Amino acid sequence: MLYLFLHPERLDEGFRDLCCRYIPEWRADIISTYRSYNDRKLSALAYLLLVKGLKEKSVFKGVPDFQYGEYGKPYLIGYEGVEFNISHCSGGVAVVVDDVPVGVDIEDVTPFDNEIAKRVCNSEEYDMVCSSNSPAHEFCRLWTMKEAVLKYYGVGIDDVIVKNILTNEDTDLKSYRLNDGEIFLSVCRQKQTNYESDELFPSFCQSVGDIL
Repeated sequence: MLYLFLHPERLDEGFRDLCCRYIPEWRADIISTYRSYNDRKLSALAYLLLVKGLKEKSVFKGVPDFQYGEYGKPYLIGYEGVEFNISHCSGGVAVVVDDVPVGVDIEDVTPFDNEIAKRVCNSEEYDMVCSSNSPAHEFCRLWTMKEAVLKYYGVGIDDVIVKNILTNEDTDLKSYRLNDGEIFLSVCRQKQTNYESDELFPSFCQSVGDIL
């Protein structure tokens, strides 16, 4: 179950009041540590989307709490057998809730940086990016795929690991181009033999009313 909220900049100041009613104090304290209002809004949206996912999966047991693994991957407390992952960028928020390990990444397309591409791409990937019609878009797509797999495994970013992370065949990896091609989203989950091809197609939420 994949949930997506695009254009969070459209939310007005009233969103903050809604958050106070639906987000527990411990989470509100974490959200308040973000410096910018936009980052606080994205973090709050992510939590609300997680609650929505748990409710629609019929496993909701009250406001969820979670802790973090060694490299920052979150896991739920008191929800045995439920996996989730969160990602957000300035243009959107993505949350996936599943029965198997998952990782998700969403990124805005930014200007192409050749040095970064050399650092994180293997030679085949680098050639593919540089020869594409838009290296910036192709690199963003590729990076979200790598990041989703890294988050699936819950490991840190290592130059050697990240270059070849996509050669692993033990996972299912899907990518989506969103917002007129200016945002890319990738989801990695444990390989399954019995799930529908559109099972992880994003469920779009366009307003807070779609979440609560």
